[in-house]
Amino acid sequence: MKVLVTGATGFIGRRVVSHLADAGFEVRTASRRPERLERASGAVLLPGFDAPADAFLAMMEGVTHVVHCAALNNDRGASEPDYLAANGALTGLLARAAAALASGRFLYLSSIRAVVGPDFSGTIDEATVPAPQDAYGRSKRDGEIRTLDAYRSAGRSDAAVLRLPPVHGEGMKGNLA
Repeated sequence: MKVLVTGATGFIGRRVVSHLADAGFEVRTASRRPERLERASGAVLLPGFDAPADAFLAMMEGVTHVVHCAALNNDRGASEPDYLAANGALTGLLARAAAALASGRFLYLSSIRAVVGPDFSGTIDEATVPAPQDAYGRSKRDGEIRTLDAYRSAGRSDAAVLRLPPVHGEGMKGNLA
């Protein structure tokens, strides 16, 4: 089985790639910066939100599953349209291509910010009504909707969204004061 991992140069993506490879999966990596990836990994350029649908379909050749880690998340100079393009539109295009060609699951790494603001303290569950409070949260929510719609439209139910809390660890570069 071949797994496509987007955002493979990022904090979470690097670890996802490592764990999948250790578990024996064949991994294709995709990044906006493929030069940072090992050539042996089948590294490909992650198309931009304005790329034609064919660019996303080409990435799916031979792919069984997709783990979508790529995101714009801590660029203080980014505007809301930038976030929506990267985290919403691009995610939708990727999910649509995967729903058409990848036979397995699509896992979208979203954020609790798709549901609540950054200062929320409490419990979030399936019944929590999404009310994102900033551009990043709204864009991640848009990506969730586009992912699930792409799979629903294809008559599939094997896409999942994980709403991660802030993730910290060795090598973390952003989101810390």
